[in-house]
Amino acid sequence: MQHWQDGDEDILRVGGSIFFGASHYLQVRLQRMHGARVVIEAQQINFIDYSGVEMLHQEARRLLRQDRSLTLRRARPQVVEELRKLEGAEKCPIRFED
Repeated sequence: MQHWQDGDEDILRVGGSIFFGASHYLQVRLQRMHGARVVIEAQQINFIDYSGVEMLHQEARRLLRQDRSLTLRRARPQVVEELRKLEGAEKCPIRFED
C-alpha cells in the first residue's frame, strides 16, 4: 500500500484483494487520512468480499458526514459491481472515476 497527498486529496494505492483479513488494516489507514477527498487507486484490486464492501461503505458514509468523500479510481468492473450491490447503485456512498 502506498500513500501520498495531492492538493486536497489523500491517495492510497491498494493492490491485491480486500477481504476479511485485510479490511481492518485498510480501514485504519483510511481513518488516518485528512484530505477532503480520499482516493483509492483501485486498478490492482482483483477481488473484494462482503466485509471489504461493508467497510468501504461505512468509511464512505463517515467521510460524507464530514463533508468529505471516498472515491475509487480506475476500479475493475467486477469490484464496482460488488460495491454497488450492497445498497443499489443509486444509494452507493462511494464515488467512482476513471
